[in-house]
Amino acid sequence: MASGTFNDQTREVSELADTGSSAQDSLGASEEPSWLLQGDFGTDMTAVKKACGLHLPDLQAFADGNLAGAEVLVSKILDSPNSFEDWIALIKLFEADESHRCELRTIYENFLGEFPLCWGYWKRLADLEQHLHGPASSTAVYERGLKTVPASVDLWVQYCESVRSTVDGEPELQDGLRQLYERALGVVGRDWRAFPLWESYLNFEESLGCWNNFAKLLKRALAVPMHGLQSVRVRLRALVIGDACPPLEDLDLPQSGRCCELCSELEERPIPVKVAHEQLQTSSNAVCQMQTENHPAEAAEREEGEIEEGEIDEGDEGVTQDDGQDAKPNNEILQADEPEQVKGQQQQQQQQQQQQQQQQQVKELAVQELPAQVPKSIPSDSLRAHFLQLWETGLGATTEEAARLREFESPLQRHYFHNKPLSNSQVDAWHKYLDFEESRNPRQFPRLCALYERCLIVTNNYLAFWLRYARVLEQEDGQIKEGTGFVDSGIERACALLKKACLSGRLLRRPDALLAWAEYEEQCGRLFRARALLDGALNNCGKGSAELSLRRAALELRAGDHQRFGELLQHYAATASDLGVRSALSRRYAHFCEDTLRQPNQACESLQSAWRVGCRDPALALELASLIMRSAPSENESKLDTLSQSVNIFEESLNWIMQTGSPATEGEAGHLWSIYVDFLIENGAPLALLRSVQARARTFRAQISATCAGSIRKPGSGATTSCTKHGQSFSVPCQLPSAKRAKIAEERTPNVNHSGSSGARGLAASTSTGGPSMLQA
Repeated sequence: MASGTFNDQTREVSELADTGSSAQDSLGASEEPSWLLQGDFGTDMTAVKKACGLHLPDLQAFADGNLAGAEVLVSKILDSPNSFEDWIALIKLFEADESHRCELRTIYENFLGEFPLCWGYWKRLADLEQHLHGPASSTAVYERGLKTVPASVDLWVQYCESVRSTVDGEPELQDGLRQLYERALGVVGRDWRAFPLWESYLNFEESLGCWNNFAKLLKRALAVPMHGLQSVRVRLRALVIGDACPPLEDLDLPQSGRCCELCSELEERPIPVKVAHEQLQTSSNAVCQMQTENHPAEAAEREEGEIEEGEIDEGDEGVTQDDGQDAKPNNEILQADEPEQVKGQQQQQQQQQQQQQQQQQVKELAVQELPAQVPKSIPSDSLRAHFLQLWETGLGATTEEAARLREFESPLQRHYFHNKPLSNSQVDAWHKYLDFEESRNPRQFPRLCALYERCLIVTNNYLAFWLRYARVLEQEDGQIKEGTGFVDSGIERACALLKKACLSGRLLRRPDALLAWAEYEEQCGRLFRARALLDGALNNCGKGSAELSLRRAALELRAGDHQRFGELLQHYAATASDLGVRSALSRRYAHFCEDTLRQPNQACESLQSAWRVGCRDPALALELASLIMRSAPSENESKLDTLSQSVNIFEESLNWIMQTGSPATEGEAGHLWSIYVDFLIENGAPLALLRSVQARARTFRAQISATCAGSIRKPGSGATTSCTKHGQSFSVPCQLPSAKRAKIAEERTPNVNHSGSSGARGLAASTSTGGPSMLQA
């Protein structure tokens, strides 16, 4: 088998992966909705339909009762595709019967289409494909999984181990496996939990006896602040100074006189004083030898006993000694032959300068060559210890960084995806970790993106983390796309992030995610695509949502088309089946008619239309009563008649709320009584009417307080507040406003998949009661 066979096989596998990912894309391809065609999604059209909720899991073939209990589970899954427990029960049912392997493969495919982050089931599908169709199909499954979740260390490890099991005994494929390991390290090699991947790679090189590659890989692993850093150090020490360590020649140590390639990136060691002195002494002797060869006459004079510069006594600076004879003063010599003496002094100064320069060059040369020369003269054991010390020079900085990261990694308890919500402490721990990485100065953008990719595996169902990552991408400067000359701006990268999340199945049938994607498409100037996404959500997974309806209409308002904005609001209000949604949309349309179009009569007609179909919420009652008062003539008699109409509206709303009788409406009734009294005061109602309404409001509050005081509450059954009645203190339940309750529920519950009418009603209720927006972070 040729060495390039593995690469050819990988290319074939990629084609199989693309084919497998589009195996179910043919559903409904012949009849495309008009909104989908307007979006110009191209090859992503099928994925967009699935993201909007047009496609359900293909499980109809399993509803015929071929296995006991399968029909019931399939029915539950089709009604609620995001029911994780029902999916797991169905998988276990078919895994228990080995005669249904082909059916099990289809179930795996559909399950991973709903929950693509479950790496364990990608492995199960790959093992099943290898059993049914061979290694090529198994590799194709891993490629599909990593295309969806590239930041999964566990999936990379399983992929490499699977390929390694087929490479054993095939030397021609070893280079291909090394390329796969390097590809994995390039994606998740610096992850905190990347040690299993490094360990798998090290075991592979160790099993082959490629000690040079093994040593280089250890050196790279020592530079990564990760969980198993000390284990890497243990393996390094075992490699260099262990009992079964390989020969020095196999590790490419500096035994041959040159520095090892593995030490090229480490800082220079400080030079020991004793060794440096010996090296400099040797270099000085070399300089003297060189001067002797160049100037033999001067050397002969030194041999005859001439005093050198370093031997002059500081106390007799002007006198010289020569073989015991009387010394002559230097000034007599200068007077005898002054021109020749001056010339000799100049030559002597030049020689001294040259000698000093040569000595300085020798010092620099000794410092540069010392690390490569020291190991030559020491024994083998000392050489190993010396080499280990060189290798561990940069370990201190890596260990310090690992200790800093451990403070943020320790509180994290879940490192994989699960459909169960995270605890508040886990959510806060991730936010603190991200705050720490974002606060680095300068910011390490690749490292920050890698942490976000890893975080979004665990917090996939929390849209707030997706939007936070998108804001980080927006802040980065534009980059040039590979292979093109176009600038990839931060807005484009943020839009691509939300697009990938929706189309890959990670945020499937999520109206809030589609809304976020549509806003980025609008910001990029693609209004046609933003319209298509919002229309698709309104027609499917977010059908009947008040917020989506308002967002869709507001898009036209930002585009400057006021007429289209009014038409959409009127259409959504008239077709809404939920009374709360209709009330909210009718009130917004009435504001538009009165404030923009200057048509109060049309605004009043919109509110009255909602009132006639049964909308009785306090917000609509106040809007309608106030609009009637603003439209009333200025005469006193007409004003009294108009006030009477407004009073009737409040009375009808109170009767409707009290007839409902649920505890949830008690807070709305108290709120309605308050705005009723305020309305009468602001509009100058007769004093008798005002006193009557105030007395009824006090009676209602007294009845509610008495009911709360007489009820026996279990510990922890709800929040209470202290009240006083007739001089006695007691506790009553805290009735939080609906907006506050919705906000608390949103903070404690992730935005899991909204599908069907129940999800739409939840979004509509949040908007109609003034709750938080879908995209409120």
